[in-house]
Amino acid sequence: MSDERTDISIHSAFLEFSRRKLLEQYWPRLRECVESLSGEQVWWRPNDGSNSIGNLMLHLNGNVRQWLIYRELDNTGRP
Repeated sequence: MSDERTDISIHSAFLEFSRRKLLEQYWPRLRECVESLSGEQVWWRPNDGSNSIGNLMLHLNGNVRQWLIYRELDNTGRP
């Protein structure tokens, strides 16, 4: 049986680790790669069933906001 304080501490530690990893490691790499592309390359899709790099970046941004930023602000437990 876990202590609620321990659960909150683990949760907070995970969020802080994830934020740091995203900001310090992943974001600079993604930015460098995407900035080397033209607008046409960012939105190019190999076929109708595929997503463009730009579309994937939009989805990633939305997920980061939902799961790592708004979760801290919103304690309603919404998925």
